[in-house]
Amino acid sequence: MTTGSPDIPTPGDILAWCAAAAPAPWFPSTHAQQTGIPRDALDEPLWLLRQTELLYVADWVRGAGQGYALTPAGEKVLADPTRLTDARPVPQPDLPVEDADLAKVPVPDPTAPPPPQPALTTYDRGERVRAAFLAPPRASIVVPILVAVNVLWFVAAIVVAYQAGVPFWRFLREGDNTVLLRVGAAYGPSMLGGEWWRLITCGFVHGGGVHLIANLFSLILIGPVAEGLWGRKRFAVLYAVAGFAAACAATAVHPSTIIAGASGSIWGIQLSVVLWLIRYREHLPQEAVSEWLRQLALVIGINLLVSLTPGVSLEGHLAGGVAGFVAAVCLDWVRSGAGRLRVVGGVVGLTVAVAALVGGYAVFVHTDADWRVVRERHNGKAVLDQHQALVQERGQLIAELRTGKVSRDRVRRVDDKVVEALSFGRPVWFPPARDAVKWLRADVKQVADQLPAPVDGKADPFVDHVRAYLVAVDRFAAAADERLAAGTLPTMTEWKILAGRRNDMDAAWEQLVLHVR
Repeated sequence: MTTGSPDIPTPGDILAWCAAAAPAPWFPSTHAQQTGIPRDALDEPLWLLRQTELLYVADWVRGAGQGYALTPAGEKVLADPTRLTDARPVPQPDLPVEDADLAKVPVPDPTAPPPPQPALTTYDRGERVRAAFLAPPRASIVVPILVAVNVLWFVAAIVVAYQAGVPFWRFLREGDNTVLLRVGAAYGPSMLGGEWWRLITCGFVHGGGVHLIANLFSLILIGPVAEGLWGRKRFAVLYAVAGFAAACAATAVHPSTIIAGASGSIWGIQLSVVLWLIRYREHLPQEAVSEWLRQLALVIGINLLVSLTPGVSLEGHLAGGVAGFVAAVCLDWVRSGAGRLRVVGGVVGLTVAVAALVGGYAVFVHTDADWRVVRERHNGKAVLDQHQALVQERGQLIAELRTGKVSRDRVRRVDDKVVEALSFGRPVWFPPARDAVKWLRADVKQVADQLPAPVDGKADPFVDHVRAYLVAVDRFAAAADERLAAGTLPTMTEWKILAGRRNDMDAAWEQLVLHVR
């Protein structure tokens, strides 16, 4: 048997080392430490020997790592080294249709329930864990989508900044509060106005190019790892829950500050990777887990120091990390091969956690002293805006009454046509007079429908006088239309009715004029 150089071990070398360690397992990590061979150099021959069923996975020992031992086939190959060159991964044979005895194949019962899926054994779970951690990661999908959304959102902010007259380089360097609010940043007063959707959109808003690049660098660095460990769907849920929790915490503590950025989601992703490593460390090489945890601790420590700088929300970062950790605990139950009870428990646990977050946030917003101040300012501004709107509506009404569709001059012109037609009794004058009355009634109804409604149940006296005047005009026009439709001269009693309606209309106008003055 030939052996390679110490830096490039061959499958034959590993078979010999396993035989020398028998009956105990052979541990690659321990062997690499003792001989100085790079641990990574052992992975490829180990994979080949396992695929050809010459080695099997033995016990995992803390401090020594994963052990391996010879199979009976491996012992035979070791006795005859020439057979090692013929070793190939064992294919899964397909049974040709012509060789199958179809007469002996039972017909499946379509009403029979599907056979129960066997539960994952500890070995199977360990294989999946090692595959997720040690195998080359599959192509990431969620992370590139998130990166693209963040970049496009920032481009949209640049366009808004240009339209608002904000210099490009200034926005790229430090952002602009007005622009950030327009593209979805979270802000207490805006949310009191009903814009609670900002708790979601603020995670895609960034206050300048440096802010965007820093967050995207962290996302590209740790995101694909977390997506490979948790899977795409669970990774997306982790990102969303952590970002939402970070926005809630940051706005709860700082309601008068504009909140933006994806840092909370990134903190949640980092803590979810920490949980995954702790949860499945028994199935992984100890030195690899320790190295990863040390690196993550260093990164989290640096981020914690950054969170203490002015303008950075420590509360948002910590809340995002805690939310990511808690969500990861729940989502760990919702995994392939888990029992139905565990899946339901994970979904319910995550739902309860999010509901508790929303409920706690609502209570905090309604009881916190800072939020009370923001609410009072918001309510005061709302009252001022409402008053200004009422003043504007009153001005429009006054203009309408003076020179518009229901002005006093127009009502008098219609009245003159009615009196002229009814006094002389010429049939040719009746249709034009009646058309003028109908148009007046239509305009009165239109203006009445546009009158402002009472505010908080309190009626506006000015609006009430306008409404009384419009009612009087409509009653006069209705009486005039009735007489014109008859096509005959009115009697003395009918003249008195018209005169009474005219007097009511004049009195309502006088009351309205006095109130305007």
